[in-house]
Amino acid sequence: MKKHLVLAAMESEFAELVAKEGFTSRELKNSSITLWEKSNRQNSIALAKTGVGPINAAITLTQILADSAYDDILMLGLGGGLDIELSIGDIVIAERVVQHDAICTFEDRTEIMACGELHLSVSAENRKSIFMPTNSELNKKFETHLRQKSFRVFRGDLLSGSEFVGSLERKNLLKSRVPSAKLVDMEACSIAYICQKQGLPFAIVKTVADTVQAQATDQYMDFLKSSALKCAELVSYLEEF
Repeated sequence: MKKHLVLAAMESEFAELVAKEGFTSRELKNSSITLWEKSNRQNSIALAKTGVGPINAAITLTQILADSAYDDILMLGLGGGLDIELSIGDIVIAERVVQHDAICTFEDRTEIMACGELHLSVSAENRKSIFMPTNSELNKKFETHLRQKSFRVFRGDLLSGSEFVGSLERKNLLKSRVPSAKLVDMEACSIAYICQKQGLPFAIVKTVADTVQAQATDQYMDFLKSSALKCAELVSYLEEF
């Protein structure tokens, strides 16, 4: 039996799903974390809310992994579009994750550092890549399934950090630093870093909540429901893995 862990920042992403689909809940010992779980003969699925931001995400995932082992991890939720081809409600499957606020500033430039790694004391050619790759096999499976369901799906890099990026000026700056980036969020960098350290296959699949054409605050709340629908679709698909 394969064990899948599905994470989202907000409980609203899967509250209706767990109520309808027979999930049972349990509280992790010595924590405030609730796991919603469901199993069949082939797969076991656990859902959990990380809370908003990379610190909450890191704490939550660390505590969950201390309680149980999983075969792979899927992070769902919302993100801000950084690419002009994206429309609200589109899906972005992250091929690589970058912690955009792990930065080293100089008088004349700003350099992004590899998540959790030394920078200045390491020669440029020996520095670790700033890109944390997701699992290509999982990405392919999710993309195929979502396209079959007629969703618009894109692949690209995802920027992540302790910042709700709401201004177009800031989005454009982040895009200029990592031109391959399509989306920005707040939790993926922590999930990617921990999974990378643990050798766990993981995927990040996000719904576009706002674009480079409009302010985030004008659009964000309207697409919580859209994200929840896509979360439900992928969780149902995991039962067939």
